[in-house]
Amino acid sequence: MAPSRLYENALSSLGAARAQWDAAAQRIAAVNGPDSRNQSGQDTVRSIEAEEQLSADPDAAEPSILAQALAVLASMAWPDGPSEFPAAYEEALDQFRLKGTRIQSSPAMLFRYANGPGLLRVIARALADAGQDHLAGSLNNLIDSASGKAPTHTWDVVVAYVRKSEVWTLLVRNHVPLSRPGRSMFVTFDLASPRDRQSAQWLHAALALWLDRDPCFLEVSFPTATDDELLFPTFADAGWFRHFRGAPAAEPHGWTRPHPPRDPVADRQPEAVMETQGLDRLPSPSHLRAVPP
Repeated sequence: MAPSRLYENALSSLGAARAQWDAAAQRIAAVNGPDSRNQSGQDTVRSIEAEEQLSADPDAAEPSILAQALAVLASMAWPDGPSEFPAAYEEALDQFRLKGTRIQSSPAMLFRYANGPGLLRVIARALADAGQDHLAGSLNNLIDSASGKAPTHTWDVVVAYVRKSEVWTLLVRNHVPLSRPGRSMFVTFDLASPRDRQSAQWLHAALALWLDRDPCFLEVSFPTATDDELLFPTFADAGWFRHFRGAPAAEPHGWTRPHPPRDPVADRQPEAVMETQGLDRLPSPSHLRAVPP
């Protein structure tokens, strides 16, 4: 696979670091995975060089950010095993997150979709940290019963428990991050008309979300605040995710790249990134819901 034009443009701005990067790429390529589940060193180099995470159109991304990130990658001491490459890549990109330009749209309401069991476990830990061990234990039991091989509860039941007044009022909601702390948080929003986001399968395709065997997405929605800074997502925000594509600079906001791409024009959704928010951004418990499969 030939390197993309964007990659070549970015490397040309690296100047003297080109030789350093080439040497690092040779070291990476020399490492083979122990089995077929791990990406080989050569595959890793190909992924980075082809920049599958970026648009093939150089105007659709930011070569200066890519050039700086590649310089960091070239200077890093790479791990011996290819399974550790994604973590090294993420480490190199950390300082470049939330560096995109501000989007031109001003959406009234933002929607964040999170892995349901993961976020619910975070809520349970926050309850335990607040000294509510009984509530935390009950919530963990509900999560276990909903995620087991023979579930005895639906995810709606688990969310209904969190939304109960005696739980919601005791929960320290600003201790519940809606994404990994310190990372950019992807959000979507409505354009001219609201979307009917009633299917986890549709969200998986339209937003390129990871779909578990038993899918459970939690939707959190909250109004935009005047001090929210909504930015175009860059490949640094996307991290080790090769289905990401940057939006052309002329667009008023970012766009999702549907996966699998059934009808990219119809299924793609507007997107932006912002600093990670907490559950306290929700105006009421009704703004937390489980999305049906």
